[in-house]
Amino acid sequence: MSRIQLSQNIEKNGSSRTKSTKPRYAAPALDKGLAILEFLATDGKRHTQTEIAQHLGRSQSEIFRMLACLEERGYVQRGPNDEKYCLTSKLFELAHAHPPTRRLIDLALPVMRSFAENSNQSCHLVVHRSYRAVVIAQVDGPGFVGVFVRPGTGLDLHESVSGRVLAAFEPSEQLDQWQRQIRRRLLPRQYAELSTAIKRIHKQRYEMRPSKVIDGILDMSVPIMDHQGYAIAVLSVPCLISDRRKDAARKVLTALQQAASAISQAIGAEAGTMAFKESG
Repeated sequence: MSRIQLSQNIEKNGSSRTKSTKPRYAAPALDKGLAILEFLATDGKRHTQTEIAQHLGRSQSEIFRMLACLEERGYVQRGPNDEKYCLTSKLFELAHAHPPTRRLIDLALPVMRSFAENSNQSCHLVVHRSYRAVVIAQVDGPGFVGVFVRPGTGLDLHESVSGRVLAAFEPSEQLDQWQRQIRRRLLPRQYAELSTAIKRIHKQRYEMRPSKVIDGILDMSVPIMDHQGYAIAVLSVPCLISDRRKDAARKVLTALQQAASAISQAIGAEAGTMAFKESG
């Protein structure tokens, strides 16, 4: 999670130390380029140059130069029939090339494939990226009918089961910061429900609820823990239950918990950080 750290004026000639409103080191061009990428990533829609400039409070000439550079380097692209910009997959590919992410995916995929084969369900691996839950890997189930979530998909943490599980196992200072930010966007009733859910998820160490996107699907997520007891990722399933027995979903959840524990162990978590509550 990137933050612009505000510098403090160095005390000179006995004057008192005051906070500056400017960054310690200015890089205007980089700042504008990153602002464009962040806007397109978080908004999730395609925008014209004019719309981007208006949103960022910049002149069109400034945005034109930045967009031309980003387009040339393959970070953004325009649609074939209009002048609206969107992100390419290059940022996603760069994130995957980052060694810790690459190692997590390499360790998780064999376990995910085994889970999918044994449970007849697809599954996906989700990480926290700037207050969004982003899918970085996915494995299909072996059946001829299934549900999957496309890698690269991202949702605000509070909007998905995966995101809420990630939030529930954030370090306390980061969770507090996220909750302060999200509180401004939700009604009091919605925020109270979210806070209660986060506490419940942290206690039971999983979440399972009907999908808000597709009827008949149970969304399940369990944390993949690091050695400090925080969630480095979550393992999630859009569970399609063909077996109507009451315990069918619980069996899938138990298998998902076992898979998450195996991945946690592979990345170095201790057994005590992976203990799951009884899901039955």
